[in-house]
Amino acid sequence: MRARLANEDGFTLIELLMSSALLLVVIGATLTAFDRFQYNARVNERRNDASDQVRRTVDLLTRDLRNLADPTNQALSIESKSATDLVFRSVDPAATGTDANRVGVRRVRYCLNATTGIVYRETQQWTTVAIPTVPSTAACGPADVWSGACVLDSTCSRIVAAEFVTNSRTATPRALFGYDATANDAVTAIRVNAYVDVNGASQAPAETNLESSVNLRNQNRRPTAVLAPPVRAGGNDFLLNASGSSDPEGALLKYEFLKTTAGVETSLGPAQNSPTLTKPLADGDSVRVKVTDPGNLSAYSESRTVSVQ
Repeated sequence: MRARLANEDGFTLIELLMSSALLLVVIGATLTAFDRFQYNARVNERRNDASDQVRRTVDLLTRDLRNLADPTNQALSIESKSATDLVFRSVDPAATGTDANRVGVRRVRYCLNATTGIVYRETQQWTTVAIPTVPSTAACGPADVWSGACVLDSTCSRIVAAEFVTNSRTATPRALFGYDATANDAVTAIRVNAYVDVNGASQAPAETNLESSVNLRNQNRRPTAVLAPPVRAGGNDFLLNASGSSDPEGALLKYEFLKTTAGVETSLGPAQNSPTLTKPLADGDSVRVKVTDPGNLSAYSESRTVSVQ
């Protein structure tokens, strides 16, 4: 035993090779795990950055939609909408009010480029009283016309709002924007449903789904027209009463009464502030009322048939 302890011989070559091989296996496994950890950390960081970018875009969209153009003089706050493209009029909070466009109305567009997965925020601004035409929305991104002097008397600009949005990845593209109504002037809420993925479709982790909703506070909605049955007021005169009509924003309406005789419709007079009108009518005439709000949105009531009996 003492002889073995006193032996100063080292490891044999085979023992050294075996130890080195085991060490290389351990180090290799450790480095592989560390490299995978770093890769996952980078992917998670990119995913978080992309998700945060989409959240900031939703916040920006919410602010723009909350500043929808004044419904008393801007009839179409939402001018066009689709699953991946939205154009609306908004008030620029930084407007100086020193030019002809005193309230600073501008157009704002959010669109998704299905090929690149980039969401762009584009604006059109002007300083004139007349509202310029809408630039083409046929394309989204650097190939479109929303930059520089896009339309006469206006200037457009474009920024990248979000990246890695994969709504168009599937065979049936998923809508980025959803609406609670079909008609532009009837929309009161807009949903945002974004899918985000910084990797390829076959690579883990899977897409991240971000959803939000914006309720429109300044959207001008179409009024409702109601005409009561005509009431005989004496002789051939009939009282037409449209006081049951209403405007969602509580604005004052203009009333225009219309008469149809033998299939031809004519106006019983110019639009008026009063919801009632007395006019001579013949048996079998058909009457209805057209109501118009300050934003120039109109609605027609159902027709009422006049009976003199």
